Amino acid sequence: MNPDAYVNEIQSIEKEERRLRARAKKLREQKKVAQTHLYQYMESRGLERYKSITKKSIQPRTRRPRKKIKDRKRDALDLFRTTGIPDPEKFWQDFQRTQKAGLE
Repeated sequence: MNPDAYVNEIQSIEKEERRLRARAKKLREQKKVAQTHLYQYMESRGLERYKSITKKSIQPRTRRPRKKIKDRKRDALDLFRTTGIPDPEKFWQDFQRTQKAGLE
């Protein structure tokens, strides 16, 4: 095979992956709408289970808000101070370095 064929194959696969991701996204959205309607139906009739689906499994979930990095750092430094770590700021920086892959 020549390099042009490899490039065409790679581009074709990437194009198909994008198409599949878009289709999967639409299906997830469609599923969410159906779950919402079924949940409302079950809620209004006091049902805990309908066929093989439980109300708890389709219950709308609220996402927990993420803690801001600044707040995370502040809380961590407070914890480091209370546990007796000598240089909390340096310890935080060293700790952050361990959380990132491939930077060393």
